[in-house]
Amino acid sequence: DNLFCDWRYNDDGTPNADNYRWLSMYKDELFNIERDIMEDYWKAAYVTINRCNMLLSRLDQISWSNNEKRRKTIEAEARFIRAYTHFVLAQFFGDIPLMLTSTTDAVAQSSPDDVYKAIADDLIFASENGTEVITESEYGHISCWAAKGLLGRVFLYYTGYYQKEELPTTNGAITKAAALQHIEDVINSGNFSLVPEYYNLWPSASLYWNIKYNDGKVPEAGATEFESGYAGEVNTENIFAIRYTFTGDYNGSTDGWRTEMWALRDNPSKKYGYANGWGGLCVTTDFINSFTDTTDVRKESSVIDLATEDASLAAYQQTNVKEYTGYFTKKYNA
Repeated sequence: DNLFCDWRYNDDGTPNADNYRWLSMYKDELFNIERDIMEDYWKAAYVTINRCNMLLSRLDQISWSNNEKRRKTIEAEARFIRAYTHFVLAQFFGDIPLMLTSTTDAVAQSSPDDVYKAIADDLIFASENGTEVITESEYGHISCWAAKGLLGRVFLYYTGYYQKEELPTTNGAITKAAALQHIEDVINSGNFSLVPEYYNLWPSASLYWNIKYNDGKVPEAGATEFESGYAGEVNTENIFAIRYTFTGDYNGSTDGWRTEMWALRDNPSKKYGYANGWGGLCVTTDFINSFTDTTDVRKESSVIDLATEDASLAAYQQTNVKEYTGYFTKKYNA
Protein backbone atom coordinates (compact mmCIF):
# COMPACT_ATOMS: atom_id res chain seq x y z
CA ASP A 1 0.00 0.00 0.00
CA ASN A 2 1.64 3.22 -1.11
CA LEU A 3 1.57 6.33 1.01
CA PHE A 4 0.10 8.29 -1.87
CA CYS A 5 -2.28 6.01 -3.73
CA ASP A 6 -5.24 6.24 -6.06
CA TRP A 7 -7.60 5.88 -3.13
CA ARG A 8 -6.15 8.81 -1.20
CA TYR A 9 -8.31 11.77 -2.09
CA ASN A 10 -9.28 14.22 0.61
CA ASP A 11 -7.40 16.19 3.24
CA ASP A 12 -8.12 15.40 6.90
CA GLY A 13 -10.49 17.58 8.84
CA THR A 14 -13.60 19.63 8.25
CA PRO A 15 -14.31 21.33 4.91
CA ASN A 16 -12.62 24.57 6.00
CA ALA A 17 -9.62 22.93 7.66
CA ASP A 18 -6.15 22.49 6.20
CA ASN A 19 -4.79 20.09 8.80
CA TYR A 20 -2.75 18.14 6.27
CA ARG A 21 -2.27 20.74 3.57
CA TRP A 22 0.65 18.87 1.99
CA LEU A 23 -1.74 16.15 0.82
CA SER A 24 -3.66 18.70 -1.21
CA MET A 25 -0.39 20.09 -2.51
CA TYR A 26 0.64 16.65 -3.69
CA LYS A 27 -2.71 16.01 -5.35
CA ASP A 28 -2.68 19.43 -7.08
CA GLU A 29 0.92 18.94 -8.27
CA LEU A 30 2.14 21.89 -6.20
CA PHE A 31 4.71 19.78 -4.40
CA ASN A 32 8.35 20.89 -4.39
CA ILE A 33 11.68 19.54 -3.17
CA GLU A 34 11.83 21.97 -0.26
CA ARG A 35 9.01 20.19 1.55
CA ASP A 36 10.35 17.85 4.22
CA ILE A 37 7.20 15.85 4.94
CA MET A 38 9.02 12.58 4.25
CA GLU A 39 11.90 13.29 6.62
CA ASP A 40 10.49 11.31 9.53
CA TYR A 41 9.69 8.39 7.23
CA TRP A 42 13.23 8.47 5.81
CA LYS A 43 14.80 8.60 9.28
CA ALA A 44 12.64 5.80 10.66
CA ALA A 45 13.54 3.56 7.72
CA TYR A 46 17.27 4.05 8.18
CA VAL A 47 16.98 3.63 11.95
CA THR A 48 15.39 0.25 11.17
CA ILE A 49 18.19 -0.67 8.76
CA ASN A 50 20.86 0.44 11.21
CA ARG A 51 19.36 -1.69 13.97
CA CYS A 52 19.41 -4.69 11.66
CA ASN A 53 23.06 -3.99 10.87
CA MET A 54 23.93 -3.67 14.56
CA LEU A 55 22.30 -7.02 15.31
CA LEU A 56 23.98 -8.74 12.37
CA SER A 57 27.39 -7.42 13.42
CA ARG A 58 26.97 -8.84 16.93
CA LEU A 59 25.64 -12.31 16.16
CA ASP A 60 29.05 -13.87 16.82
CA GLN A 61 29.09 -12.29 20.29
CA ILE A 62 25.97 -14.16 21.35
CA SER A 63 26.09 -17.58 22.98
CA TRP A 64 23.80 -19.77 20.90
CA SER A 65 24.39 -22.91 22.98
CA ASN A 66 25.32 -24.83 19.84
CA ASN A 67 21.93 -23.94 18.34
CA GLU A 68 23.16 -22.88 14.92
CA LYS A 69 19.65 -23.18 13.46
CA ARG A 70 18.37 -20.53 15.89
CA ARG A 71 21.22 -18.24 14.96
CA LYS A 72 20.46 -18.54 11.26
CA THR A 73 16.76 -17.94 11.89
CA ILE A 74 17.55 -14.66 13.67
CA GLU A 75 19.95 -13.65 10.91
CA ALA A 76 17.35 -14.51 8.29
CA GLU A 77 14.74 -12.30 9.96
CA ALA A 78 17.15 -9.38 10.32
CA ARG A 79 18.25 -9.64 6.70
CA PHE A 80 14.63 -9.86 5.53
CA ILE A 81 13.74 -6.67 7.42
CA ARG A 82 16.80 -4.93 6.02
CA ALA A 83 15.89 -6.03 2.49
CA TYR A 84 12.24 -5.07 2.90
CA THR A 85 13.12 -1.61 4.19
CA HIS A 86 15.66 -0.96 1.44
CA PHE A 87 13.05 -2.08 -1.10
CA VAL A 88 10.36 0.25 0.21
CA LEU A 89 12.82 3.15 0.27
CA ALA A 90 13.94 2.41 -3.29
CA GLN A 91 10.34 2.36 -4.50
CA PHE A 92 9.61 5.73 -2.91
CA PHE A 93 12.84 7.61 -3.55
CA GLY A 94 14.66 5.90 -6.42
CA ASP A 95 18.42 6.15 -5.86
CA ILE A 96 19.08 5.66 -2.15
CA PRO A 97 22.07 5.10 0.16
CA LEU A 98 22.75 1.39 0.61
CA MET A 99 23.61 0.62 4.23
CA LEU A 100 24.98 -2.84 4.95
CA THR A 101 27.01 -1.90 8.02
CA SER A 102 26.13 0.09 11.11
CA THR A 103 27.34 3.67 10.79
CA THR A 104 26.54 7.25 11.78
CA ASP A 105 28.38 8.66 8.76
CA ALA A 106 26.62 10.17 5.78
CA VAL A 107 26.38 7.56 3.04
CA ALA A 108 26.23 8.45 -0.65
CA GLN A 109 23.54 7.15 -2.95
CA SER A 110 24.13 3.78 -4.56
CA SER A 111 23.12 2.68 -8.02
CA PRO A 112 19.81 0.79 -8.32
CA ASP A 113 21.75 -2.28 -9.48
CA ASP A 114 23.81 -2.33 -6.29
CA VAL A 115 20.77 -1.72 -4.07
CA TYR A 116 18.71 -4.47 -5.66
CA LYS A 117 21.65 -6.86 -5.65
CA ALA A 118 21.92 -6.40 -1.87
CA ILE A 119 18.16 -6.80 -1.45
CA ALA A 120 18.24 -10.03 -3.45
CA ASP A 121 21.23 -11.37 -1.48
CA ASP A 122 19.42 -10.75 1.82
CA LEU A 123 16.22 -12.38 0.61
CA ILE A 124 18.02 -15.43 -0.78
CA PHE A 125 19.67 -15.97 2.60
CA ALA A 126 16.34 -15.51 4.38
CA SER A 127 14.62 -17.94 2.00
CA GLU A 128 17.27 -20.59 2.64
CA ASN A 129 17.58 -20.14 6.41
CA GLY A 130 14.26 -18.79 7.65
CA THR A 131 11.84 -20.93 9.58
CA GLU A 132 9.13 -22.76 7.64
CA VAL A 133 6.33 -22.45 10.20
CA ILE A 134 5.13 -19.39 12.09
CA THR A 135 2.77 -20.26 14.93
CA GLU A 136 -0.05 -17.97 16.03
CA SER A 137 1.98 -16.85 19.04
CA GLU A 138 4.80 -15.92 16.66
CA TYR A 139 2.57 -13.97 14.29
CA GLY A 140 4.53 -11.01 12.91
CA HIS A 141 7.76 -13.00 12.62
CA ILE A 142 9.15 -13.91 9.22
CA SER A 143 9.24 -17.27 7.48
CA CYS A 144 11.26 -18.50 4.54
CA TRP A 145 8.03 -18.31 2.52
CA ALA A 146 7.76 -14.58 3.18
CA ALA A 147 11.29 -14.17 1.84
CA LYS A 148 10.47 -16.15 -1.28
CA GLY A 149 7.30 -14.18 -1.85
CA LEU A 150 9.05 -10.84 -1.46
CA LEU A 151 11.86 -12.01 -3.72
CA GLY A 152 9.29 -12.60 -6.45
CA ARG A 153 7.82 -9.15 -5.90
CA VAL A 154 11.25 -7.50 -6.00
CA PHE A 155 12.02 -9.31 -9.24
CA LEU A 156 8.82 -8.04 -10.84
CA TYR A 157 9.41 -4.46 -9.75
CA TYR A 158 13.09 -4.32 -10.67
CA THR A 159 12.75 -5.96 -14.07
CA GLY A 160 9.61 -4.00 -14.87
CA TYR A 161 10.59 -0.52 -13.71
CA TYR A 162 14.20 -0.69 -14.87
CA GLN A 163 13.45 -2.79 -17.95
CA LYS A 164 15.88 -5.58 -17.02
CA GLU A 165 15.77 -9.26 -17.83
CA GLU A 166 17.21 -10.55 -14.55
CA LEU A 167 17.62 -9.53 -10.91
CA PRO A 168 21.31 -9.27 -9.97
CA THR A 169 22.82 -11.11 -7.00
CA THR A 170 26.38 -11.53 -5.78
CA ASN A 171 26.43 -15.07 -7.15
CA GLY A 172 24.94 -14.53 -10.58
CA ALA A 173 21.39 -13.41 -11.31
CA ILE A 174 17.81 -14.48 -10.71
CA THR A 175 16.05 -15.29 -13.96
CA LYS A 176 12.33 -15.13 -14.60
CA ALA A 177 12.14 -18.92 -14.26
CA ALA A 178 13.99 -18.82 -10.93
CA ALA A 179 11.75 -16.05 -9.59
CA LEU A 180 8.68 -18.00 -10.65
CA GLN A 181 9.99 -21.06 -8.85
CA HIS A 182 10.19 -19.09 -5.59
CA ILE A 183 6.52 -18.15 -5.97
CA GLU A 184 5.60 -21.74 -6.82
CA ASP A 185 7.41 -22.86 -3.68
CA VAL A 186 5.16 -20.63 -1.59
CA ILE A 187 2.02 -21.90 -3.30
CA ASN A 188 3.05 -25.55 -3.04
CA SER A 189 4.16 -25.30 0.59
CA GLY A 190 0.62 -26.03 1.75
CA ASN A 191 0.81 -23.25 4.35
CA PHE A 192 -1.34 -20.70 2.54
CA SER A 193 -4.66 -20.49 0.74
CA LEU A 194 -7.30 -17.95 -0.16
CA VAL A 195 -10.04 -17.25 2.36
CA PRO A 196 -13.20 -18.73 0.76
CA GLU A 197 -15.13 -15.45 0.92
CA TYR A 198 -13.26 -12.24 0.12
CA TYR A 199 -15.42 -10.11 2.42
CA ASN A 200 -14.36 -12.17 5.44
CA LEU A 201 -10.86 -10.67 5.25
CA TRP A 202 -12.01 -7.45 6.95
CA PRO A 203 -13.99 -7.21 10.23
CA SER A 204 -16.46 -4.57 9.04
CA ALA A 205 -16.94 -6.10 5.60
CA SER A 206 -17.57 -9.50 7.15
CA LEU A 207 -20.13 -8.07 9.55
CA TYR A 208 -21.79 -6.05 6.77
CA TRP A 209 -22.24 -9.09 4.51
CA ASN A 210 -23.44 -11.26 7.38
CA ILE A 211 -26.10 -8.77 8.38
CA LYS A 212 -27.26 -7.82 4.88
CA TYR A 213 -27.13 -11.17 3.10
CA ASN A 214 -26.85 -13.92 5.68
CA ASP A 215 -29.55 -12.91 8.18
CA GLY A 216 -26.92 -12.02 10.74
CA LYS A 217 -27.69 -10.36 14.04
CA VAL A 218 -27.42 -6.56 14.14
CA PRO A 219 -25.20 -5.69 17.12
CA GLU A 220 -26.69 -3.70 19.96
CA ALA A 221 -25.30 -0.30 20.85
CA GLY A 222 -22.04 -0.64 22.72
CA ALA A 223 -21.56 -4.27 21.75
CA THR A 224 -17.92 -5.34 21.45
CA GLU A 225 -18.42 -8.68 19.72
CA PHE A 226 -20.33 -8.89 16.46
CA GLU A 227 -21.69 -11.94 14.70
CA SER A 228 -19.69 -12.40 11.51
CA GLY A 229 -17.49 -14.80 9.60
CA TYR A 230 -14.36 -12.69 9.95
CA ALA A 231 -11.32 -14.81 9.07
CA GLY A 232 -9.25 -13.16 11.77
CA GLU A 233 -5.96 -11.33 11.83
CA VAL A 234 -4.09 -14.62 11.60
CA ASN A 235 -5.52 -16.31 8.53
CA THR A 236 -4.38 -18.50 5.67
CA GLU A 237 -3.78 -15.61 3.26
CA ASN A 238 -1.12 -13.94 5.38
CA ILE A 239 2.39 -14.72 4.17
CA PHE A 240 3.90 -11.68 5.85
CA ALA A 241 2.13 -8.94 7.79
CA ILE A 242 3.30 -5.98 9.83
CA ARG A 243 1.40 -5.89 13.10
CA TYR A 244 -0.22 -2.66 14.25
CA THR A 245 -1.83 -1.85 17.55
CA PHE A 246 -5.55 -1.06 17.78
CA THR A 247 -5.19 1.13 20.90
CA GLY A 248 -5.22 4.50 19.12
CA ASP A 249 -7.65 7.12 20.42
CA TYR A 250 -9.54 9.82 18.55
CA ASN A 251 -6.84 12.46 19.09
CA GLY A 252 -4.04 10.23 17.88
CA SER A 253 -2.29 10.47 21.24
CA THR A 254 -1.47 6.76 21.33
CA ASP A 255 -0.16 4.41 18.68
CA GLY A 256 -2.52 3.20 16.00
CA TRP A 257 -3.68 6.67 14.97
CA ARG A 258 -3.86 5.80 11.26
CA THR A 259 -7.17 4.06 11.80
CA GLU A 260 -8.51 7.25 13.36
CA MET A 261 -7.33 9.26 10.34
CA TRP A 262 -9.20 7.02 7.91
CA ALA A 263 -12.34 6.16 9.88
CA LEU A 264 -15.68 7.90 9.37
CA ARG A 265 -15.68 11.36 10.92
CA ASP A 266 -17.31 11.59 14.36
CA ASN A 267 -19.19 8.41 13.53
CA PRO A 268 -22.17 7.89 15.86
CA SER A 269 -23.25 4.65 14.13
CA LYS A 270 -21.81 1.26 15.02
CA LYS A 271 -24.16 -0.73 12.78
CA TYR A 272 -21.38 -2.53 10.94
CA GLY A 273 -18.63 -1.94 13.47
CA TYR A 274 -17.37 1.16 11.67
CA ALA A 275 -14.91 3.15 13.73
CA ASN A 276 -15.04 6.78 14.86
CA GLY A 277 -12.36 8.97 13.33
CA TRP A 278 -11.38 11.98 11.23
CA GLY A 279 -12.86 11.08 7.84
CA GLY A 280 -9.54 11.42 6.04
CA LEU A 281 -9.80 8.74 3.39
CA CYS A 282 -12.57 9.21 0.89
CA VAL A 283 -12.49 6.77 -2.01
CA THR A 284 -12.45 8.44 -5.42
CA THR A 285 -15.36 8.13 -7.81
CA ASP A 286 -12.88 7.06 -10.51
CA PHE A 287 -12.04 4.01 -8.43
CA ILE A 288 -15.73 3.25 -7.91
CA ASN A 289 -16.40 3.53 -11.64
CA SER A 290 -13.58 1.08 -12.39
CA PHE A 291 -15.82 -1.73 -11.15
CA THR A 292 -17.66 -2.70 -14.31
CA ASP A 293 -18.64 -6.23 -13.23
CA THR A 294 -21.75 -5.99 -11.07
CA THR A 295 -21.05 -9.44 -9.62
CA ASP A 296 -17.62 -8.45 -8.30
CA VAL A 297 -17.95 -8.72 -4.50
CA ARG A 298 -14.77 -6.73 -3.95
CA LYS A 299 -16.52 -3.39 -4.43
CA GLU A 300 -19.15 -3.86 -1.74
CA SER A 301 -16.62 -5.61 0.48
CA SER A 302 -14.00 -2.87 0.18
CA VAL A 303 -16.00 0.35 -0.02
CA ILE A 304 -18.52 2.00 2.28
CA ASP A 305 -21.24 3.58 0.12
CA LEU A 306 -22.96 5.85 2.63
CA ALA A 307 -25.81 6.82 0.31
CA THR A 308 -27.04 3.22 0.27
CA GLU A 309 -25.84 2.07 3.69
CA ASP A 310 -26.89 4.97 5.92
CA ALA A 311 -28.42 8.10 4.38
CA SER A 312 -28.53 9.99 7.70
CA LEU A 313 -24.85 9.36 8.29
CA ALA A 314 -24.11 10.39 4.70
CA ALA A 315 -25.67 13.80 5.31
CA TYR A 316 -23.44 14.41 8.33
CA GLN A 317 -20.27 13.30 6.52
CA GLN A 318 -21.09 15.47 3.52
CA THR A 319 -21.29 18.51 5.77
CA ASN A 320 -18.26 17.72 7.90
CA VAL A 321 -15.72 16.00 5.64
CA LYS A 322 -13.46 17.89 3.27
CA GLU A 323 -13.74 16.84 -0.40
CA TYR A 324 -16.45 14.34 0.43
CA THR A 325 -17.17 11.74 -2.26
CA GLY A 326 -19.67 9.56 -0.42
CA TYR A 327 -17.28 6.60 -0.26
CA PHE A 328 -14.88 5.36 2.43
CA THR A 329 -12.81 2.21 2.86
CA LYS A 330 -14.29 -0.72 4.76
CA LYS A 331 -10.89 -2.30 5.29
CA TYR A 332 -9.66 0.30 7.78
CA ASN A 333 -13.00 1.27 9.30
CA ALA A 334 -13.12 -1.19 12.17
